[in-house]
Amino acid sequence: MASAIRISEAVSIGVHAALCMSSDPTRRWTAQEIVERYGFSKAHLAKIMSAMAHAGLVFAMRGPGGGARLRIAPEKITLLAIYEAIDGPMTMSECLLGERGCGISCCQIGPKLAAYNREIRDLFASTTLDGLAKQFTCESTSKSA
Repeated sequence: MASAIRISEAVSIGVHAALCMSSDPTRRWTAQEIVERYGFSKAHLAKIMSAMAHAGLVFAMRGPGGGARLRIAPEKITLLAIYEAIDGPMTMSECLLGERGCGISCCQIGPKLAAYNREIRDLFASTTLDGLAKQFTCESTSKSA
């Protein structure tokens, strides 16, 4: 089923990895532990963790004894921070036709679309890992039986 809201696979992986780490913020999680729980690519996770580390959201260390953990408390990390660390600024389009727009000065869709985009951005800005983590645990989302 198609969805009107599109979130990149990279952002989805970043949110899942951050949720996993938030279940025990003091321990270092290995990439292997995270990918085994969710089934995504270890190489893709490495790129995403690098982006999140560059944004200051996680601390990552390579090699034996390495792993990743949150650099900031889960209650201070928002979905918007994760989104923007991975995909860049969340832009607010006012037209379904993109940057050029439809060229009509009395657009029927643009104002509504802009309002919905602001609501989604506000939702991402106000939703923290802590709030999501209270609903889910790393173990409960495991694909293994």
